[in-house]
Amino acid sequence: MPVDIDTEIAQMWAGSRIIADVLKDKLPSTSESVTIPSTGLRSGYETQLAGLAQILNLSQAFTLELAIKALYRTLNSGSNPEHTHDLSKLFNSLNKDIKARLRSEWAKSSGRSDIGQTLTFDDFLNRYSLLFETSRYLYESSESYSTNSKDFDIAIWLIVAERINRQQDKVLLYNLYNILVQEQQT
Repeated sequence: MPVDIDTEIAQMWAGSRIIADVLKDKLPSTSESVTIPSTGLRSGYETQLAGLAQILNLSQAFTLELAIKALYRTLNSGSNPEHTHDLSKLFNSLNKDIKARLRSEWAKSSGRSDIGQTLTFDDFLNRYSLLFETSRYLYESSESYSTNSKDFDIAIWLIVAERINRQQDKVLLYNLYNILVQEQQT
């Protein structure tokens, strides 16, 4: 199924939002955190939660990567960004005016997690710069990390909004609107 980059961004973002909702629904409402053993025997429930969290990390990190790459292509017609999954490296390839605007928008945005509120946009991207890679190969990593899907939604939106503002074709905007309408109906 060949698609353009805007369609891929929209469908990956929509999919990640559904995964976040399913994960939220599966989490117990009475506890603030769940500890899942990283090795050894787990319950089916614990394995489901861990799998959903891993898929969410993969999809959100990849969606943010695609959004940055799409913005880069918008700003540098005829040129492609570096072939990397490193969110910080991709962000740093953008021109300084765009980076400054995105940093400012991040600082003003509401709804970020407690951790997200303590991070600059650069800190956020540095913290999760290789999340797509590390989430694919958890067995190779000794790092422990937690993410907040709302922080990723905000980061993705900031990048996507910058791209939409530079496009005459508003199909991406309409697709995102349709996603939000669908979410409200379910």
